[in-house]
Amino acid sequence: MQELTQARLKELLHYDPETGAFIRLKTPKKSLVGKQAQISDGRYFRVKIGSKRYRAHRLAWFYMTGQWPLELIDHINGDGFDNRWVNLREATTFQNAANRAPNAGKSTKGIRKVDYGYMAYIGVNNRLLYLGYFKSETAAQEAYNQAALKHFGEFVRV
Repeated sequence: MQELTQARLKELLHYDPETGAFIRLKTPKKSLVGKQAQISDGRYFRVKIGSKRYRAHRLAWFYMTGQWPLELIDHINGDGFDNRWVNLREATTFQNAANRAPNAGKSTKGIRKVDYGYMAYIGVNNRLLYLGYFKSETAAQEAYNQAALKHFGEFVRV
């Protein structure tokens, strides 16, 4: 099986950078021409080309730049289904993790209620960094936010 090229991708699909949608241009099933190519896997859209499935956000990057991403593609707004070009950026694993929403059931990232107040911490480069104990959740959250901005810059979601 030959590797997908940007030229071949553009022959088979049209990517609309304003909507993030992929439309089929050429396919063995003529009834699918002109229809959206992406299907949901529950977290992201995927596109099937031949016998291989690609995540739509990685295909969008390849379509627009001609290069496969070196690591990950981050959805700036956190919505894995929003593949508009303005919502995609290359990211490392750590940058991508910094842009995750708080875990379900937790109101904040990096804050834990303890008997004598609130402890703040942040994960950086596979290490948990202790930020201190605070009397209020607000103070602990501010410490986390400052550390997140320092370590993750534009990728942080606070």
